[in-house]
Formats: sequence, structure tokens, C-alpha cells
Amino acid sequence: MSSLTDNAVGDYTYAFTNSFNTAYYSSTAMSTEDGTIGYVTMYYARNYTRSASNLRLQGIDEGSNYEDGAYTSVVSHGDLA
Repeated sequence: MSSLTDNAVGDYTYAFTNSFNTAYYSSTAMSTEDGTIGYVTMYYARNYTRSASNLRLQGIDEGSNYEDGAYTSVVSHGDLA
């Protein structure tokens, strides 16, 4: 990842240092909770259009609210361009 854009609470765009060959790669993300908000689950953003050069994720808590987790980790796998 080359950069992270904080779009809003619980809404992030991760830019890749090197783009993938296509927009069809696999990503996994996880987030921790801070003891006060419950769990935060990471999803592809609801209005996200797949891209070979970035990934947009949203963190949503157990009450279906957008939420920042205490820590977030992301890994993506696929063929590089």
C-alpha cells in the first residue's frame, strides 16, 4: 500500500504501490475494537467500483454504524500489472 485516504468515519481508500493486472484480486481485512464500540467488521464499500489501483473498505459496528476500529489490517493477493 502506498497511501491511505480517510474518507469519513469507518471509510477508507487504500492505494496500491503497484496496480494489479485487473480489478479482480482478493482482499482480506480485519479490525479490532477498542473495548467501547463492540466489534467492527470490514466490508467493501457499498458504493465502491472495483479498481486495479485501489481498494475502498468500510468498517461497520454491531449496530450497523460506520466505525473506525482501533487497528485495521489489510492484505490483497493477485497478479500485478
